[in-house]
Amino acid sequence: MPICRECGRRKEHNFFLSESLCKKCGAKRRIPRVNPLQTIAPSVDNPNASAETITATANVARRLKRQAALRVPRTARDYVASNATWLMVATFWGIGIFGGFPSLNAIRPTGMPVVAQTLYLIFWMLWYTGIPVLLGMWIESTLGKPRSLAVATATFDLAVERAKAIDEAQAFYSSAEWAVLRAVVIAQSGRHCVECRKFVLRKSDLTVDHILPRSKYAHLTLDRKNLRVLCRSCNSRKGNRVYADA
Repeated sequence: MPICRECGRRKEHNFFLSESLCKKCGAKRRIPRVNPLQTIAPSVDNPNASAETITATANVARRLKRQAALRVPRTARDYVASNATWLMVATFWGIGIFGGFPSLNAIRPTGMPVVAQTLYLIFWMLWYTGIPVLLGMWIESTLGKPRSLAVATATFDLAVERAKAIDEAQAFYSSAEWAVLRAVVIAQSGRHCVECRKFVLRKSDLTVDHILPRSKYAHLTLDRKNLRVLCRSCNSRKGNRVYADA
């Protein structure tokens, strides 16, 4: 069962708003609604991707997409695509400035009705504003399609890596080797947090931390010298960081 990062209690999955926040703690923080789940599907241009999809919360999906966008380098075509709308507006307005904007003075002597003059003016307003915007959006979608597909592929790959890391972490922390080593560390070090020096009363708040993170130093995963007792709040605050004195 997952553990809430706020109250530290183990609860069933249906009592959670997100992966690590229960509904009760979420109500205290005045979270307006449950984050909807999003499906991360493999790109059709990824030959190595399976047909399976990965489901994650909206926040996780956005974070993975931002990380994927940083991984995919931008080309000159991508820069043109991102500024295509402004380039088209500037081009049309440049032609209008140097070529002369249509004026009502040119059609008033013809005795054209007021309605026709209004339509004439609206047409040229759309011509110098609406048409370049639509053209820019079309150019942006056309030129930016290769990058969007690459970002989608990278997002799915990151989601797969994340899912594998979660499964591996759950398998490790539920193994008998970790259970024995954790009990040994707590028996030797006591129930005092190394960081805040507080005595941890609740069993759910008592954690054993890897000084050098397990994800970065896999060879020190079961090294007794790399383990220490931390309360849950200090462990969550430390996260995956490596302190200078580690």
